[in-house]
Formats: sequence, structure tokens, C-alpha cells
Amino acid sequence: MSEIEQKNIGFENAPAKVREIVFALRDGLQNTLSDKLFGLYLYGSLAYGCFNSETSDIDFVVVLSEPLTSKEEQKIAQLHGRLGNDPEYGKRIEGTYMTEEQVKTDDYPPDFLFYVEGKEFVKAKEGQGEHDFPMHRQHLYESGLKIFGYEPQKLFLPVPWEILKRSLQQEMPFIKEQFEERPIYAVLNLCRVVRAYETHKLSSKKQGGEWGLQNFPAEFHEMIQTALEGYAHKKTDRQKQFLTENLSRFFEYCIERIANS
Repeated sequence: MSEIEQKNIGFENAPAKVREIVFALRDGLQNTLSDKLFGLYLYGSLAYGCFNSETSDIDFVVVLSEPLTSKEEQKIAQLHGRLGNDPEYGKRIEGTYMTEEQVKTDDYPPDFLFYVEGKEFVKAKEGQGEHDFPMHRQHLYESGLKIFGYEPQKLFLPVPWEILKRSLQQEMPFIKEQFEERPIYAVLNLCRVVRAYETHKLSSKKQGGEWGLQNFPAEFHEMIQTALEGYAHKKTDRQKQFLTENLSRFFEYCIERIANS
């Protein structure tokens, strides 16, 4: 097993603190919501088995039978306030609260109840929608990890390609905004967006990069390999500079490839 593979892990062998946070969230939700809680699910790197303890987020979705009462909102906000105080992982807790109806709708973008960023438990504005949730829903259908509740495939239905494509299109401007601060994220996300357009299948950033090495021209292999190495380990200033200097050309190539897919 390579060093890169050794550092990328799933929930089963995640750092003890990560598991502690997830189980504390589960227990707090069960104590507060009882039968209103349909399920708690992980997606992203923890579900795909490529979690990086230095950079990856703890991505989750909570599914409810009905909206929260004011008292329940207050208790759950306090719960996230405590969990978000963890010095190592608190800022990387990201999630969404939705009803079963919101989870299953093919409306675009789907509404949601609350979102979580670190210790912040924020109520969604009416009509705000979540443009990237169709991608999350497809991830959850294909590889979601149940912490509590029904099996993921009973709640998260496959997303029609036309809706998934609209969600992917919304990613491109956001990726471009990350060129300077998060070039590793930008390179690997571009790889997996192109992969999704050409295969109609989603992937993790790591899987997207590995696919890119097999399916992109050789002139981009050094970029992709550098991004994969930086994703698996702590990135260096040299890696960041190299990727940032070449990202515009890579982005234009990906745009052209998507247009021809």
C-alpha cells in the first residue's frame, strides 16, 4: 500500500475524534428529535474511504419527517455549538437538514431547512435552495454511509441526469474562484466534473484525479499527480504555486471537453 493510500481513510478507521463527533451528533439528535429523525448520513470522503485528517470535511445530511419546532431548533443549535468548538475538526463540520419530501424532490434547486458550517446552525431563507444538493443526493444514493436510520437508497433516489448536469454547471464558477486559495481542490474537482459529464457517474476528488491520469492528455498529468499528492498529504507552497500558474489553461481545456461531451 502506498503512502498516499495509507493517509486516506474511511469512517471505520477514521481518527477517534471524528467518530466521537459523528456519534455525539447522532446521540444528540436522537435525544432531541426521537421519531422525527428519519436518518443521519455521511457522504464525501468519509463515505468514499479517502478522508484526509488534515484537510477533509465531515459532510452529513440529516433527514426529518417534518420541520423542527422552535425548541428543537434551539437544542440542535446548542449541539452544533458544542461540536463546532473542537479545535481540530470543528470548523470542518458541514451539513444540511432536510425533510423527507425535500430530499426526494426533483425540483431544482431543492429547498432545505438548515445548513451547518462549523458551529453555525443557520436557518435557510425561503426559496434559497441548495444548488449542489443534487450532487450530494446522488453521492448519498451511490455511496452514502448510514449512521442512523433507513438505508440510504430508501431515502435518496437517483437524480435525473438533466438535473445533475445543472448542478454540475453551477460548480464551474465556484471552482474558478478557488484557483488562488485552493488549487488542489480546483484541479481535482475539475477532473471529477469532466468525469461526471463523460460517464454520468460521480466520484470523490481522489477518484476524479485518478481517472484524470488515465483519460487526460499527458501534458496535464504532472498537474493532476501534484494535486493528488497534495490532497493526500499537507500541501506545500511549491505545489500551490505550480498548480495556480497552470490552472487557467487546465480550466479552459476542461470547459472545451465538457462542451464536446
